[in-house]
Amino acid sequence: MKQSFSALKAKFNGLKTSTKRYLTAMGIVAGALPIIVPVVDGISDWFSNMNTVELPDAYPNEVWKNEDVANLTWLQDEWFYPTIPNFYTRFKIENNTLFQQNEGYNPDVLTEWIEVKVFVSDKGLLRLRYVSNDWPGTFIRKPDTKNSEYQNFERGVADDGSVTTDKARLVLSKTRCKITNGGMTYNCAD
Repeated sequence: MKQSFSALKAKFNGLKTSTKRYLTAMGIVAGALPIIVPVVDGISDWFSNMNTVELPDAYPNEVWKNEDVANLTWLQDEWFYPTIPNFYTRFKIENNTLFQQNEGYNPDVLTEWIEVKVFVSDKGLLRLRYVSNDWPGTFIRKPDTKNSEYQNFERGVADDGSVTTDKARLVLSKTRCKITNGGMTYNCAD
């Protein structure tokens, strides 16, 4: 009986020691959390900033990243501007690259297909920059639920370095939208 009591006592003492170790380890981890959490957050921010791009004509605190062309398939279409008669723009994707072409009448113009580099802001705004052309960059704001219309606008930089945004123009899909009521309303099939 004495041996079993001694064995039981040794087991209990071992359990006390392992519990102490466990509680000590938990105390160390809990004490280190105020240090660990900011470090992990900083590392996470650093990795997310690795994909960001600095662009001219950006507002302060605006974050831009390269946009995946797979997210731009909705843009492949022929588009028209209700406020700019007889002017059309087309987009196509070839070899994972977006291209744009413009066509207008009076005066007649038909551009080559121009390669477009696309960026997306932290607010979902698209920014188009033309790789091999002197066209100014342009911006696209698309409604979340509609793929047949968007707003197009440009930005400028004043002499003092401040960024200004031009008035947005409505752009509609030529294949999915129709102007009605004498040009006062439109209807799109999404």
